[in-house]
Amino acid sequence: MTNTELAELLLAKLLELSNTQGYDGEYNLSEIAASFGERDRTKIHNIANYLSDHGLINVISTFSGPSPIATLTGQGAVFVESGGESGIIRKYNANPAAFVINVDNRTTVQGNISNSNISSHSSNVNQQIQLAPNIAALLTAMVEKLNADNSISKDALSDALRDIETLKIQISKSGRNRNIIELIFSNLANISSIGSFVTQLSQLLPK
Repeated sequence: MTNTELAELLLAKLLELSNTQGYDGEYNLSEIAASFGERDRTKIHNIANYLSDHGLINVISTFSGPSPIATLTGQGAVFVESGGESGIIRKYNANPAAFVINVDNRTTVQGNISNSNISSHSSNVNQQIQLAPNIAALLTAMVEKLNADNSISKDALSDALRDIETLKIQISKSGRNRNIIELIFSNLANISSIGSFVTQLSQLLPK
């Protein structure tokens, strides 16, 4: 399992726990990772730091003990609901049991992860999103500007494009999370090539 896949599985499980036990719950990432067969503490801490740096979780504790304790952010929830990037979230949602490690035989995976079927009705980042024409035009222009901007790194470009996809989802919702939208605006406004578009888009959305 790659670091990206484990990171997305941790987010998927955090959303599952948050929906059932509360978004203010503090969850042990090492225990969650162990359920997927991963017990490397350094790897888990590194992934937790990465997810925290990208605003997907809030790490409550990073003490040198066995586990980081974390809560899921709104941006993290949207990322999971959008299906993630690697495809493993949709596979997990389709068949969670296929990812659970047998505690009595830790080398045995129950089911075949690589052959898990993706549910046809699971969350899909490519689902049809309805946007007002002027807003859609601004978002398209932002993507085009970013792709033509040679001054930003590949990682920065990837982060910005992902932020725009998240923004599309939030704007299309009837119950928008303004905190997430403002966070994304703040991130995108730092990129000079699209700063004016971010300002225009912000003015179009009701406070």
